[in-house]
Amino acid sequence: MVAKADVQKFFKAYEKVYNDAIAGNVDMDDFGAMYSTGFVSVTPAGVITGENGPQFKDVMKNGFEAYRAMGSKTMTCKDVSVTTIDQDHCVAKVE
Repeated sequence: MVAKADVQKFFKAYEKVYNDAIAGNVDMDDFGAMYSTGFVSVTPAGVITGENGPQFKDVMKNGFEAYRAMGSKTMTCKDVSVTTIDQDHCVAKVE
């Protein structure tokens, strides 16, 4: 069973790596390691699927550069709620 505490711990770690990336102080290999081999990205512009690899890391690096250019300083994970799907999967709602 996926434990809520484990999901919350993951997103706290993600918050730190994300903030390090916004500050320009992260190895993109470390950031990429937080993602599975395949991913789905959902934004107001649409849905993108892809593979975790060099192209993904380049896109994310460019995204962090854009966030810095907009003045972003930090991302804060206030709360994580978890809905269990089955023994090995859940949906996490991150606030």
